[in-house]
Amino acid sequence: MPDSKIVSQLATKLSWSHFIEVLPLKEPLQRVFYLTMAATHKFGISEFMWK
Repeated sequence: MPDSKIVSQLATKLSWSHFIEVLPLKEPLQRVFYLTMAATHKFGISEFMWK
């Protein structure tokens, strides 16, 4: 299960659209990975959807 501190930090850096895109992923670790990558590389939602 993802650490709530990590998720909280990501929530301040990403839009709701980023979170909606990862909801279909079954593994919580996958969700955190993709959200972390989006925040680290400052991917907008259009860039994020293509990665």
